[in-house]
Amino acid sequence: MATFDDVLEVTGRIGWFQIRSFIFLLITHLIGSWVVFALVFIGGTNDHWCTVGQLEQEDCMELNMTSSDCDQLKRDLTTSGLSEGDAKCMKYNISGNDVVSALAQLEDVTKPDVIPCDDGWTYDRSMYGITVTEEWNLVCDNSTIPNVLMSTFFGGVLLGCLVFGYLADRIGRYPVFCICIIGAALCSLLSALSPHVLVFGSLRFMLGFFMYGSALVTFVIATELVLPDKRVYLGTGVWYCFALGQVLLPGLAILLPNWRHLIIVTTIPFLLLVPAFWFLTESPRWLLADENFDEAEKVIQEIAKVNKKEIPHNLLTKLREEYVKAQADEQTTFRNLIWNPVLMVYFICLLYIWFAQSFVYYGLSLGTSSLGMNIHAAFSISGAVELPAYAFSMFTMNKFGRRLSTGGLTFVAGLACLGTILIQIQGYNKHVPLFGT
Repeated sequence: MATFDDVLEVTGRIGWFQIRSFIFLLITHLIGSWVVFALVFIGGTNDHWCTVGQLEQEDCMELNMTSSDCDQLKRDLTTSGLSEGDAKCMKYNISGNDVVSALAQLEDVTKPDVIPCDDGWTYDRSMYGITVTEEWNLVCDNSTIPNVLMSTFFGGVLLGCLVFGYLADRIGRYPVFCICIIGAALCSLLSALSPHVLVFGSLRFMLGFFMYGSALVTFVIATELVLPDKRVYLGTGVWYCFALGQVLLPGLAILLPNWRHLIIVTTIPFLLLVPAFWFLTESPRWLLADENFDEAEKVIQEIAKVNKKEIPHNLLTKLREEYVKAQADEQTTFRNLIWNPVLMVYFICLLYIWFAQSFVYYGLSLGTSSLGMNIHAAFSISGAVELPAYAFSMFTMNKFGRRLSTGGLTFVAGLACLGTILIQIQGYNKHVPLFGT
C-alpha cells in the first residue's frame, strides 16, 4: 500500500522545498504577531488632562518659569484639588487669558465651577507616542472604544477562521493564501490612512479576517509537506517567530512613536511574502484528497526536483490507485464527526481548550500595560519568556505525547494564573506575575 508519507520518504523528509515553505510560514507568523499586538502601542492611552484654550500660548514669562515648569503649572490650574478620575475629564471654568489671573481665581475662597473638557485634552507622551487614542480623543466618555477596537479585530479573526478554513478545504490552500495575503496587506496599509475611528475599526476587522486566514493556511500547507514525526518541531517552531515579533515590536514602537508610521513599517514584511506566490504550490495532500491526481503528480515531481531526488514511476501509480480506492470506500464529511460520539467528544474538548488558552493568553499579553511597569519592557519580557516555553513543550510532546502535554501544561498554566492572585493579595512585587504566567 502506498501513501503520501511513502512519497515523502522518497522525495525527502525535510528538503529545500519544505524549508522554503517553512520560511514563508515564519514570516507570516512574525507579521501576525505585529498585527495582533500593534494596538497595545497604537491604541495606548497616555496620561491626559483638560486643555485650557485661552492659556495654550501662555509662556509664563512674567513668573520667570521654564517651559516645562509652565506646562506643569497650566496642568495644575485645571486639576488642582480634583480626584484622579475627575482630573482627566474635568477642569475648572477659568476666565482670563494669563496664568496670573487664573491663579488668583483658584486661590479665591469660592473656586470656579468644575466643567467637562470643552477645549480638548493635552497628552503626556512619555509612555506612548501619538496614538489613535490621542488623535481621536478616545478618553473619558469614549474610553471604551480602544477595547471595542480590539474586540472588533478578534471578531474578524473568528469569522476569518470559519470562512477561510472552509474555503481552504473547498477550493484549495494556495488560492486562499494568495487572497488572504493581498487582503491583509491592503487592509493594514489602508488602516494607517484612516481619517476616522469608524474607518479604522472596520479595517481592523477586515485585517483580522484576512490575517488569520493566511496564518491558518500557511500552517496547513507547511505541515502537510512533512511526515507526522516532524510536525511537532514545525508546528511549535513557528511560534518562536511569533514570540520574536513580540520582543521586537516595542523597539519599533519606540523608534516610530506615530501610530500611522508604525503600521506602515509593520506592513512592509508583507512584501517578503510576494515570492511565495511563485514558490509555494498547492498542497499535494489536498490535491490527492480532491482526486486531482494529475496536478498532485506535478507537485510531487516538483518536490522531488527541488530536493534533488528521483521518484520511481510505479510509486505514483500505486499512490493514485490507493487514493481512488480510499475515496470509493468512504467519503469523509462533517456529518461523520457529528454522528461519531468519540470524535464529537474530542472535538468539543479541543474547542474548549482552544477557547480557554486563547482567552488567557491574549488577555495576559494585551494587558501588560496594567502591570504598572514600563510597557515596552513588560511587553518584550512577555514575549521573551515564551521562547524557553516552546522548547519545553516540544520536549514534553515528544516524550509524553500530545494529550498528556496539553492537559498537564494547561493545568500548570491555570495554577500559575491563580498564583498571581495570591501574589497580589500578599503584596509581593507586582512584576512577578509577568514571569509566573
